Amino acid sequence: MARQAYERDLERRVAAALDADPRTKIHGLQVTAQGDGVVQISGSPANGVLGRDLALRAASRVPGVRSVANNMTVN
Repeated sequence: MARQAYERDLERRVAAALDADPRTKIHGLQVTAQGDGVVQISGSPANGVLGRDLALRAASRVPGVRSVANNMTVN
């Protein structure tokens, strides 16, 4: 139970980091914690390739994130 709470908190913190940058915004993206500090970002980022790269960087800076899996599609 504590692990699930930690993963939900990590998802919220990563989503907040993405939403804090107007170039990435969370709209169109989903964040999923997969355990052991691994998060996956899915969806279509704002601003195409730039948005994808910024989202990956922002997520990797969140305390507790050990790696970021990219499952984003760029239009």
